[in-house]
Amino acid sequence: KLSQEDVKEGKIISNVAIKMLEHNQPLTQKLASKISGSDDGYAGNSVIFGCGALGSKVILHLAKSGNTKLTLIDPDYISPHNLVRHSLFADDIGENKSKALVDKIKALFPFEQTAMFGGPSFKEGYLEKEDTFKKHEWILDFTASNSFFNKLSTLENINNCSTVSASISDFGNLGILYKEGVLRNPRIDDLQVYLYSESEKDIKIEKWLCSEKEAENSNNLLVSVGIGCNSESTVLSDDKISSHASYFSGAIKKEMSNKSEIGKIFLNKISDDPEYKIESKVLYVNPFEIYPMANNSKWTVRFRDNMTEQMKNAFRESGTFETGGVFLGICNYKTKTVHVTGIINAPADSKSNRVEFIRGREGLAEEISEIERKSGGQIGYIGEWHTHPEGPDGLSLQDMRSISRHKEELSQLIPPLPVFICLVTPNGLFPYIF
Repeated sequence: KLSQEDVKEGKIISNVAIKMLEHNQPLTQKLASKISGSDDGYAGNSVIFGCGALGSKVILHLAKSGNTKLTLIDPDYISPHNLVRHSLFADDIGENKSKALVDKIKALFPFEQTAMFGGPSFKEGYLEKEDTFKKHEWILDFTASNSFFNKLSTLENINNCSTVSASISDFGNLGILYKEGVLRNPRIDDLQVYLYSESEKDIKIEKWLCSEKEAENSNNLLVSVGIGCNSESTVLSDDKISSHASYFSGAIKKEMSNKSEIGKIFLNKISDDPEYKIESKVLYVNPFEIYPMANNSKWTVRFRDNMTEQMKNAFRESGTFETGGVFLGICNYKTKTVHVTGIINAPADSKSNRVEFIRGREGLAEEISEIERKSGGQIGYIGEWHTHPEGPDGLSLQDMRSISRHKEELSQLIPPLPVFICLVTPNGLFPYIF
C-alpha cells in the first residue's frame, strides 16, 4: 500500500512493507465432505439419542465430515465435570447438551443453512407415533441407558431405519457398537445377547464378562455393561473416550456410505499393560429366526442361527421316538422376548419312546453352570424343548402337568423365570410361555 510520499517520478523510493493476502474461502458442508474424503456424502437424515461424552464426539466427527442432517436429543445439561470428557467447553456450562452442540456445528458453516435440530426430548407419545421416523434413515443411540435400549429394541415404527447402539464397558477399555441388520434382524438386543453368548468360545469376551460380574459383586462398579460415564466419580480419561468415538464414527460413516444388510458388532479394545495399545474386531451376525408364542402373542422367541436346525436334526435322528433337551439364552421381561443362543440335547440318562420323553440330568447342571460362569451370569437356562414325532402340534396332558411343576420351581428363583417350552413336530416349531 503506497502513499504519495513513497513515490517520486514514477518510482518507489521508500522501503515499503509488503503484506501477502491469504485466499480463505468459507467452510461449507460440501467442502468439509471433500476435505474429509467423504465426497460420496451421506444420504438421509439421522436422529441421535444421547449427546454426552461419547455421543458428542461422534456427532462432531459426522458434522465435520459434512453430515449435518442430524436431529440431536438429550435432556441433560453441561456440568463442570463433564468438560473432562465432553466435546463442549466451559462457555457451554449450564446449556442443554444437544442445543449447545447444534449451535457449535451451525457456527462451523455460517454462510449456509443446516438441517440441524436439538432438543431435550420428543413430546410425550411422539417416540411411538407411526410417522415419527419416516424422514430418518439412521437412528443412533449413545444414551448408555438400559431402559432406552429395551425401548428402542421393541419400537415398531423404525423397521425401515438403520439402527445403531453404542456404549463403553470394561472400566472404559471396551467400546461396543451394535449395527442392526436389514429390517431390524438381527435387532440390537439380538446382537447384545449374541455377544454375551460368544463367551463360550472367546476367552477375551469371557474375561470381560467375568470381570464385570466380579466388579458388580464387589460394589466397585465404574463403567459396566450399558452404564454411562456421567458421574463425577467415574474414572475414565478423555483419550479413551476419543478412541472409541473415533472408531465408532469411522464404522458408522462406512455403513452410511455403503450400507450392509447383515448385523455387525464392532469392538474396540484398549489395553495399557504393559504398553498402551488398541485392537478392533468385527463380528458378523446372521438374522435370528423369530416365532410368536403359540399361547401368548405379546411374547416372542428369537433363535440365534443354527439353533432350530439343531433341534430339527435331533428330531430326524430320533425317528419315531421322542427326544428333547434344554435351551440356553436370556429371557427379558421388559421386552417380552426370549433369546435362544444355545441348545443342549438330551442327556445320556434320558428316557423316551413313541409317546413319552423324560429328560435326564446327567452332566447337565455342570454344563449349564460352566456356560453361566463364562458369560458372567448373562447366559443361562431358559427353557425346555421336546419332539412329537407323530403329533400333536399342541401340548399334551403330560406336558401340562410338567409345566405346572416347572412353574412352581421357577417362580422361586430370583428373579423368577417363566416356563418356556417348545414343541418340534412334523409341521414345525410351536413355542409356549407360561
